[in-house]
Amino acid sequence: MTSRNNCKPARGVSTGKMTAATWAAFDALPREVRRALWESPVPINPDSVAQALAWASVREVLARIERNIYQEVDLFAEQHRRRHGYELPHVAADVGMQRYGTRTF
Repeated sequence: MTSRNNCKPARGVSTGKMTAATWAAFDALPREVRRALWESPVPINPDSVAQALAWASVREVLARIERNIYQEVDLFAEQHRRRHGYELPHVAADVGMQRYGTRTF
């Protein structure tokens, strides 16, 4: 679900340009899923999420988004450790990611 080439439709951060079709896919998603994408710290393509909703429940898609977020953050943390020789502060402290509001599932 995540990719370096996909857009991040949140907080003015993007790794690509949101097209009208991508915004339409985002707007068509259930409210809980839109919120998860909006609050996600990593880019997630709304088109991929819409395709996943065709064969999975909203709860399953939210769980998959959550897993992908942690996989991307873990990958970044490992690349940072290899490149700079030390862990990210939150990884070294063994604490989770800060979240806004309540969990969506």
